[in-house]
Amino acid sequence: FTTVERDPNLARFVPDLQGSLATSLHVRTPPADRPTRLDIEGKLELRNARFGSLHADRVLLRGKAHGDPDLPQVDVEVQSEAVQILYYELGNARFTMHGGPNHYTARGEFEAKGQKTFSFDASVDADKHGFVVQAEPIEFTVGSESWRGALRNLSVQHEQGVELGFLRLGSRAQRLEAKGSMRVNGEDSLQAQLQNFDVTALRAVLGDSFPLTFGYADANLELHGDVQQPELSLTGALREAKAWNLEQIDALYTVSYKDGHLELDSDVDLKDRGNMQLDGQGELDGSIPDPIEALRGGLYNLNLEGKQIDVTLIPQLKGVMHAGRLEGALSAQGGLE
Repeated sequence: FTTVERDPNLARFVPDLQGSLATSLHVRTPPADRPTRLDIEGKLELRNARFGSLHADRVLLRGKAHGDPDLPQVDVEVQSEAVQILYYELGNARFTMHGGPNHYTARGEFEAKGQKTFSFDASVDADKHGFVVQAEPIEFTVGSESWRGALRNLSVQHEQGVELGFLRLGSRAQRLEAKGSMRVNGEDSLQAQLQNFDVTALRAVLGDSFPLTFGYADANLELHGDVQQPELSLTGALREAKAWNLEQIDALYTVSYKDGHLELDSDVDLKDRGNMQLDGQGELDGSIPDPIEALRGGLYNLNLEGKQIDVTLIPQLKGVMHAGRLEGALSAQGGLE
């Protein structure tokens, strides 16, 4: 399959997946007394794979599975090369899964430039109704920060949905906790809390164009509705931030999203250099799977109001005026590109 996304059968099972796929499979005919018995061995190779913000030069899966199709005995290994999320390079990966029919073990890690960027050790208990995953430890590195934690009771029930008991990760004073559920029939729900997050780690993921070079953030995220077309609510605070030539920035923010409509409201405190309020709306294409691309392609109506702004913060006035305060409002409409 030179282009996975053009094959109607593959596109139905994995929408939005792009790349070229090569397969070599050996499927044995089951015995007459056990017509549903699974007996398969081989490999799948996906090159130049892209799925939303995730990209890999090569993904190779090889192994074998036999027995009950619902609870097979498996021995599988996955290797990948040059895996990247947005601008963050996870590197090369190796994952293994062994066991069955009711208990499996899974291990894996990413490595980039000689440094381990992500690793996990998990156990899976399965029955005819679904399976439950426990993973500890989970470790990953973003920028200069190393995080460690655990995932508890990730339950997948066939034809019903997925429920996350909790995910908890920490790095020094930083904390991330999440829980939620996704239903086949019914409303999805996800809650996540982030405390004292070092925003410089975002530059490793989003690239050097991300304006914040220092600071700490708290955030509370809630997702409801269908995960494919979610209703999102994000509230939080930013402390001691640095951006461009500004330092010691504090801010409060609220962001909401539903059916392609984005709402933003924020209050920025520049200490003795003034205050700013930024609010507005955006219209995004909800069919774009990559959230960064959807934001870049959106159309916006933004309003900025400044109070007692130090004029030396404005580059166009810095060489003309040496002191003074500015008050005013600015409105802007259009796209980001």
